[in-house]
Amino acid sequence: MRSLAGDETFNYYEPTHYLLYGTGLQTWEYSPEYAIRSWAYCALHAAVALLARAITSNRVAAFYAIRCALGAASAACEAVFARRVSHAAGEEVGRLTYYLLLTSAGMFHSSVAFLPSSFAMLLLTCAWSEWMG
Repeated sequence: MRSLAGDETFNYYEPTHYLLYGTGLQTWEYSPEYAIRSWAYCALHAAVALLARAITSNRVAAFYAIRCALGAASAACEAVFARRVSHAAGEEVGRLTYYLLLTSAGMFHSSVAFLPSSFAMLLLTCAWSEWMG
């Protein structure tokens, strides 16, 4: 199991925990004094954890639900992308794209990270799919 580090833990999981449970550490970026970061990104993902919280009372499982949802969204985006490549460039190129995405450790690792850059990666994959469609 990968341990959470730095930004992912303190800048996104802690504020999300605060939104869900009303307790948690607050980083200086979210404090009313500085207010550098928006709560919108955390609130979007807190909705997923809120659904999981309706199923289980385990707080850890609710946060793993966020990672599962990000992984499922990434798999769906990559499947659509490979299918669109197949239609645009041919069946063989689409199959090669699928296999390369399937074996890409970087995509596997970053797709479940609770970071804005990973979320942007998913949206960019969807945008490229639409552009080819």
